[in-house]
Amino acid sequence: MNLALLAVCLGVLAVLQQPAPMSWQLILLLMLLLLPVSRVLQVRLLCFFLFGWSWGQATVQFQQAQQVSDEAYLTPRQVCGVVAEVADYGSGYRRLIFDVDPADDTRAFVGSDALSGAGLFSFPQHRYYLSLYEQAAQTLRGPEVSPGQRWCFDVRLRRPRGTVNPGVFDYQAWLMSGAVAGTGSVRAGYFAGATTCVTACLRAAVLARIQQSNLSADSTRLLAALTLGMSQYLTADQWSVLSATGTNHLLIISGLHVGIVAGLSLLLMTRLASLWQLPAWLVSLITLALTLSYGALAGLGLPVQRALWMAAVSLLLLMSARVVPVFRVCLLALTLVTLSNPMGTLMPGYVLSFGIVLALLAALSNSMVPAGIGTRVQQGLTSQWVAFIAGLLLVGLTIGQVSLTGLLANLLAIPLVSLLIVPLLLLGQICSLLQLPVDIFAYRIAGWMLEAGWQWLAWLAGTAPQLPVSWPGPLVLCLAIAGATVIILGRGLYPLFSGLVLFLPLLVGQTMAPESLRLTVLDVGQGLSILAETDGSTLLYDTGPAFEGRFDAGRQIIVPVMRGKGIRQLDTLIVSHGDLDHAGGENAVREMMPVLSSVSPAPFVADGCSPSSRHLAGGLTATILGGSEGLVDDNNRSCVVLLEYRHYRILIPGDIEAAREQALVRQQVGRVDVLIAPHHGSRSSSTQMFLNHTLPDITVVSAGYLNRFGHPHQEVTDRLKARGSKIYNTAIHGAVTLTFADDISVVTARQSHRRLWYD
Repeated sequence: MNLALLAVCLGVLAVLQQPAPMSWQLILLLMLLLLPVSRVLQVRLLCFFLFGWSWGQATVQFQQAQQVSDEAYLTPRQVCGVVAEVADYGSGYRRLIFDVDPADDTRAFVGSDALSGAGLFSFPQHRYYLSLYEQAAQTLRGPEVSPGQRWCFDVRLRRPRGTVNPGVFDYQAWLMSGAVAGTGSVRAGYFAGATTCVTACLRAAVLARIQQSNLSADSTRLLAALTLGMSQYLTADQWSVLSATGTNHLLIISGLHVGIVAGLSLLLMTRLASLWQLPAWLVSLITLALTLSYGALAGLGLPVQRALWMAAVSLLLLMSARVVPVFRVCLLALTLVTLSNPMGTLMPGYVLSFGIVLALLAALSNSMVPAGIGTRVQQGLTSQWVAFIAGLLLVGLTIGQVSLTGLLANLLAIPLVSLLIVPLLLLGQICSLLQLPVDIFAYRIAGWMLEAGWQWLAWLAGTAPQLPVSWPGPLVLCLAIAGATVIILGRGLYPLFSGLVLFLPLLVGQTMAPESLRLTVLDVGQGLSILAETDGSTLLYDTGPAFEGRFDAGRQIIVPVMRGKGIRQLDTLIVSHGDLDHAGGENAVREMMPVLSSVSPAPFVADGCSPSSRHLAGGLTATILGGSEGLVDDNNRSCVVLLEYRHYRILIPGDIEAAREQALVRQQVGRVDVLIAPHHGSRSSSTQMFLNHTLPDITVVSAGYLNRFGHPHQEVTDRLKARGSKIYNTAIHGAVTLTFADDISVVTARQSHRRLWYD
C-alpha cells in the first residue's frame, strides 16, 4: 500500500518535470492494458505510476485549456462576478481575487485550443487576479470594494505568466496552483449588489476586527497572517526576519495550527460525548466539520491542506474503528494533496510540509509513549533537533538559504505560538464570528505577546546571517541526504559528528565560476538587469524594477539567481540611472549581497558615472563611455558600458535614445558582437545610424510580456533583422545566457528549463 501511494505521487511529479505535453489518454490506456498482469508487484506499481502520470498530465492540460488567450489583452472586456478577496498592498494598489459568474460570456477569449479534443474540459475556469490602482478605484461607481460584493469590471486580461530565470520561484506555476485563469487590471466598473457569501465575508469580518484592535501596523500584519493565512500582508523586512530565524512555518497558518484545532475539537467533543452519550462516529464527524471550517477560514494554503487531509483521514479511520499506522496516514494525505493540486507540488511548502513531518515520524516512530515530564521534554527537544536538521536540508534546497539560529528561535517560538498565541486567536475568531466584543481583548493580548516574541526573533535575525546554499551537484546532494539520515535516524548507532561532516559540503557551498565570460540578461519583466561572470569576478548592471509591497527584482530574482550560482559577493555594481525599472532592486541587492565597488546614482553614489575603465579578474574589462555632456534627460544620461573579453565586445547602453546614440557614433565605439537593445527596444532608440555603426550579431531585448509601451517596437525589430542581427527577447525567451568561449553560445531559460505550462 505504501509503495502504491508513493508510485502515484511520483507519477504526478514526473509529469511536472517533462518538457512537452503527452497524451494522457494514451497513458491511461496503457495502464488499463497492464491491469490484467498487475498481480506482479512491479507491474502493479507501474500501473499506479501511470495513473499518477495521466492524472497530472490531464490536470495541467485542463488548466491550460481554461486560461485566457493573449488576444483578450488587446480587447478590454466587461466581466461580472464576486470579489473573493481584497489584498491592500498600500501605495494605492490593491489586488482582487475575482470569481466570474459561470454564466458570464467569457468564452470568447478563453484559449480552448490548449487541449485538443477536450470537450469534457471546455468550460472556463472563472477566477482572475485583478490589479486595482487608486486612479481606477476613484472611477468605480459604488461602495468601497470588499469581499462578497458583486461587481462588473472593465478589464484587460492576459493568461497567467511569469518571469523565467534559472533556479528562481516559478510565478506562473504558483498562479496555476491557485487555479487562476488570467491576470489583469481594472479600468472601470460598477457595483452590482451584495451576495450571500460565507467564507470570504467571515474572513473579511475577522480581519476587520483585528484591524480595530489598535495594535501596531506590524503586529496587525502578523496577526492577519497567523489568523487568516494572509501572508501577502507581511513586509519584506518581516519575511527577512522569519527566514533568518527559520520560523516561517509558525507565523503563517500551518499544519501545527490545524492540528491544535483538531485536537481541541476532539477533546471538547469527547467530553461532551461522555456527558450526552454521543456515538464515536458523531464525535469524529463533528470534529472533522469544525476542523474543515477552520481550514476554510484560514485560507486553505498548502500546509493547511496537508494537515486537513491528515486530520480527515485520521478521523474517518477513527469513525470506522480501524487502526492504521501514522506513516500511512501521512502518505494518504500526501497522495490526496498531490492529486487534488498537482501544480501545488512545485511550491516550497509542499516539500517542507511533508518532508519535515515524514522526518519527525521516522525519528520518533520507535520512541516510547512519554510517561513523565522528563521524557516529554526529551521528546520535545528531539523533535526540535530533527525538524532543524530536516529544515536545513529542505529549506536550503528549495529556498537557497538556511537559518543558523533556527533551532534556538523555535525553542521559544513554538511554545509561545502554539500554547498561548494560537489559542487566544482561536478564542478571538470564535468571538468575532459570534459578534462578541471581547474578541478585541483576545487579539490585543495575542498581539502584545507576539510583539514581545518578535523582538526576540528580530534580535536573533541580526546576530547570525543567513547562509546561502547553491544547488549542489549529485555527490554533494547524496552526502547531505546521508548526513541528515545519520543525524536523524542514527542516534546511538553513529557518532553525531559523522553526520555533520557529511552535511558540511552543502553548507560550505560550491565554486561555480565559469571558465570563460558568462553574461546573463535576467528576466525581470519590464526592466533590466545583467549579470556578468568570469573566473574570479562578478559584475551586475542594473537591478530591475521594484514595486512597494508587491515585487522587488533584487530580492526575488537577482539575489536568488546569484546564490544559486554560488556567488557570495559582487565585485562591481553599476546602476545606469535612477528610473525604477533599472534601480528598483538596488536596496535589496545591497542589503543581501556584499558589494565591493559600485557606480550608482544617489543615494549610493560611489565613483559616479564618469568615463573610466575597470580591469576585472578573469580578463574582463568594463569601460564606462562618455557622451552624456550637455544632455539633461535621465535616459540619455544612462551609464553606457562596453564590456571587452578576449576579442568579444558587448555594449550595454541602458535607456539611451537617439541623441546619445549619435554621441556614441561620434566617439567611434565601433562594431560590437552583442548589443543590449537601448531603452528596451523603444522606437526612440536603435536608430539606423547607430545600428549601421555597431552592426551587432546578437541583440537582446529586456522587456515585459505584453508591456503597455509596446517594447520592442516593430520598427526596431525590423531594423535589426535587416542587418542580420539575431534577436532574443526576455519576454519570450526568459533569461538569456550568453557564453563567450571559442564562439558565442546562447541558452534561453524557457528552452533549457522547459516545462509543460511554458509557451
